[in-house]
Amino acid sequence: MGTVTQPWSLDDKRTAMDMAAKGHTSAEIAFALRRTRSAVIGYCNRNEIQLGTKPKANRKPRVKKEKFIKIKVERVILPPQPVEVFVFDKSQSKSFMEITVGECRSIIGDAKGIETRYCARPTMRVGCDWCEEHYKLYYSNKRVVSNGNQQNYKGSNRFFARFKV
Repeated sequence: MGTVTQPWSLDDKRTAMDMAAKGHTSAEIAFALRRTRSAVIGYCNRNEIQLGTKPKANRKPRVKKEKFIKIKVERVILPPQPVEVFVFDKSQSKSFMEITVGECRSIIGDAKGIETRYCARPTMRVGCDWCEEHYKLYYSNKRVVSNGNQQNYKGSNRFFARFKV
């Protein structure tokens, strides 16, 4: 839908030209004519009428922004940490059908369908699916320190755990 416009009457045109000649702003003219400021600006631009502006004496002087100096930061690479390898007995592990509530559900070795073996140690708390060792392995939060700034490193750089069976 388009916008509904009021045609400019002769009185409106004369009032706009007189107020503009006296130095009134477009907002003041729009208020007097009950029109929008944009409509007044458009009319004055089309008819080459100079609009008045507010004096800039009341404005505060602009403060120049400080320029930031770019500093090249070297990346600190930490040496790899040794990966802990857990050795499980086959007697401790269970199949999926043998696991009950409160036992670790971490896969030991390769996933072999029905023959897949699970850790089955007691879980560290109610509602958790892993024992304490596997929880630490999957949810490790590390702090990386570079150039004196501490940053949180979320996630683990060990995506897959390898176990000897």
